[in-house]
Amino acid sequence: MGYQRERAQFPSDVFRDNFPAGAFSLLRPVFETLVRVHLIAMGDRQVIEEMRADRFRIKFFKHPEKVDNHFHLGGDFKSLYLRIMNFMHSAVHMGMEQMKRQFKGEDLAPNYSEQEIIAVVQMSTVAKFMVTSRVIERFQTDTEQQVVLALLRDFTSRQP
Repeated sequence: MGYQRERAQFPSDVFRDNFPAGAFSLLRPVFETLVRVHLIAMGDRQVIEEMRADRFRIKFFKHPEKVDNHFHLGGDFKSLYLRIMNFMHSAVHMGMEQMKRQFKGEDLAPNYSEQEIIAVVQMSTVAKFMVTSRVIERFQTDTEQQVVLALLRDFTSRQP
């Protein structure tokens, strides 16, 4: 088994274990899980059947707006989506920026800025809160839902 299956629970775990590139690559499955959970919560039978048959593909320009509209999120979901997508594109696709992240001077070593690391932890944490919120909402546990939302508000209020 690979590192991700054996150890990593979340991007912050990977950073802690000094595998920053792996943490960046985990942002996409975190985001895809966020989208899938919301679409399942919306109850679209066709989408659910496509997921079961492993034929589902996220429509990156359609699904975030659909989620926003369904859950009355006022564009917050699409905004998070755009932030994650722009960040993933610059962090994951090969190019000069990606190459710079692999070298410190002449040494082959991770070279990520503190801002980049904070952004990955922040975006993945917000996504995890949103998934947790949908799961709790699905099982109609209002008390737990309020605790999760209070924790999310506290977390986001402390961000730079």
